[in-house]
Amino acid sequence: MTIDVLHTLVQSLTKSEKRYCRLLAGRQTGDKPSAAPGFLRLLDCLLDHDTMGDDLTNALNRHFPGTTLEPARKYLYRIVMQSLRQFEGEKRVDTRIGQLLHDSQILYERGLVQF
Repeated sequence: MTIDVLHTLVQSLTKSEKRYCRLLAGRQTGDKPSAAPGFLRLLDCLLDHDTMGDDLTNALNRHFPGTTLEPARKYLYRIVMQSLRQFEGEKRVDTRIGQLLHDSQILYERGLVQF
């Protein structure tokens, strides 16, 4: 996943999806203030620039000196994809059926449901 593809993905998010992504990110970082700024700064930087170009490259170099961009990029991609899966999950019937089957398997393995 390159920064170009991540930029396109972030730009394609709707307002609701962006909000959901931020909520999920906040929930995962919890009370650790040092964990959030990296990928959230990257998200803000990608959202502030409509197109890939020198402005975005300069902003990324300024906010992420050295090799600090790579972990933030990977983590942001994982958070965005996870939030999209959860956001879209309830809309699709096949996904919902799969979730119900998985739930029943977990309960069965714990001995809480008898078939």
